[in-house]
Amino acid sequence: MYPHTVQQGGGEVFALLGGRPELADPRFARVRDFDDDHGTSLVESLEAYLAAGMNVRDAAVLTELQLGLRR
Repeated sequence: MYPHTVQQGGGEVFALLGGRPELADPRFARVRDFDDDHGTSLVESLEAYLAAGMNVRDAAVLTELQLGLRR
């Protein structure tokens, strides 16, 4: 979802693990199911957080860019 962040911080690890579904944490599926059941976007927020190297401010900027709220 955030391909432009692969070069930043821990983005290389995030990109590598993203291509290995067998390494997925089953708890992540619970968040995805919650989103499906409640119409929320917690998965997108979590992906932005991880793509930003677990930096909340950078994740907010990434989310705003993805939504077109920031130029």
